[in-house]
Amino acid sequence: MTLVTSTVTVTDAHRRYAVEAILDDLRPSGDALPIGVLLRPAFNGETLLSFDPSVQTITVSAYDRSLWYLLAEHESREPTTKERLLEKYRGVTPPPPTIQIWRETAIVSASTGFRNTLSASFQEAIAESGSLGGADGISVLGFSFERGAEVRFADWSPRPGSKSHRFVHLLYEVARQNLASTEVERRLEELHGYLALGLPWRVMSSSPLVVRIFGSLSTTELPELRAALEQLPLTEPIVLDLSRLAGMGTLLYPMWRQWLEGRRNVRWVVGDGAAFHLESIGVPAGVQHRDLSSALDGLR
Repeated sequence: MTLVTSTVTVTDAHRRYAVEAILDDLRPSGDALPIGVLLRPAFNGETLLSFDPSVQTITVSAYDRSLWYLLAEHESREPTTKERLLEKYRGVTPPPPTIQIWRETAIVSASTGFRNTLSASFQEAIAESGSLGGADGISVLGFSFERGAEVRFADWSPRPGSKSHRFVHLLYEVARQNLASTEVERRLEELHGYLALGLPWRVMSSSPLVVRIFGSLSTTELPELRAALEQLPLTEPIVLDLSRLAGMGTLLYPMWRQWLEGRRNVRWVVGDGAAFHLESIGVPAGVQHRDLSSALDGLR
């Protein structure tokens, strides 16, 4: 299914950052009683992953940016001269801000087994007491409808091995495997680090070899990153796509320099988050490209 977009006007409930207002915005319309999770990451857009067992579909619904930061920016914004004059002389106040929502849905093949696994995982997550708050992580609100009534559990930045993490990961994986839009792909990549899903590394193509590294790379990932890089060929052409890399720990620089010694087979796709790091590592400008097609041309 293609991506569907809509726009909502910020209300008082949004300004209070009320969970129910966010759920009302992001839940699929209709009579569906889905099972799913609302994810509210600290620095990225609020996102709902939901599975509807009645029609066997997975849906990702999300704000195109963080509602929390939109509200903060709006509250701190100084009114323009025109807005001040209109309010003073005509009593016309500036309109409230709006935020865009996008949504994608797909049918899940062999979903009977997934439905049973997901339901069992939800019950286990309810029984497990999670952390209810923290900073710079992700808020998790799982929900399901049991005999017509909604049941919920809450957690904060669940770690791998926990019941709530398994529930979220099940939905995450089925969304990743079945939804194809760039918006969903980007959002799942943004959520990857919050959910501690391992090295943000994805092989996009084997011939030519294209590897995407996304999100943020920290020093805790150095051993895993080094091992992954050492598996790459010494002479065959490689494209490392860093167009969606948000940041990198500077303590990783020596490892990159060591890996690059003697290599002439690497081209880079560079976004705003990676340019500074590659310059600091010493990657020549001539092998850096702004898009994948240009990098592939550079291999020829």
